Amino acid sequence: MTLEEMMERMSADEFAHWVAYDKLDPIGAERLDFLAARLEATLINQWLKKGAEPVRPIDLMADYGELRAKEKAAAKQRAKMIRRKKVKRTIGDSNRPRTGS
Repeated sequence: MTLEEMMERMSADEFAHWVAYDKLDPIGAERLDFLAARLEATLINQWLKKGAEPVRPIDLMADYGELRAKEKAAAKQRAKMIRRKKVKRTIGDSNRPRTGS
């Protein structure tokens, strides 16, 4: 399918869906870089001295498109979402009717 055909067939909503999906699970070179780095990190970590800080895949990847900054931002976002879920659970629990003991 050519780009022109895709633009005729795909709605803006579907395109936005694919963009979001690619951010969650990258397709292409970035993903392959990560897979190779994960293998390298596994091999390196086998030979580290006891107590040494393990190597992470991101440490072995070229910083194309500021990956490390994106990783930190994503980690902050995940932490924020987890905190929100905990707060909602706590609030939800306090709004539930209590049953007699």
